[in-house]
Amino acid sequence: MEKWIGGVSKIMMYVSVVMLFALLILGTADVIGRYFLNQPIIGTMELGQILLAAMVLLGWPYAQQEEAHIKADIFITRFPRRAQTVAHFVTSFLDSFSSRCSLGVA
Repeated sequence: MEKWIGGVSKIMMYVSVVMLFALLILGTADVIGRYFLNQPIIGTMELGQILLAAMVLLGWPYAQQEEAHIKADIFITRFPRRAQTVAHFVTSFLDSFSSRCSLGVA
């Protein structure tokens, strides 16, 4: 099961990377169209916001799996091993809870 979840999160990460590239191309094309051709792309701001939100949500599982999210390691490494485990559990729980709340799932 863990291998399957890892594969799905990796696919989601690749989709997120493609969305980042699309966001880059869209922003560049809009700037070129706006300032050089006097023809901006309609809806760029809205599409960019949607892409950014989707990119973050699709990349989140992979970052969580790889433990690539930002942590306060400078403080946590000074704690005893048991306190580090508790701190990791509490922050993971709060992270999961806050993401569910922001999605309206909780």
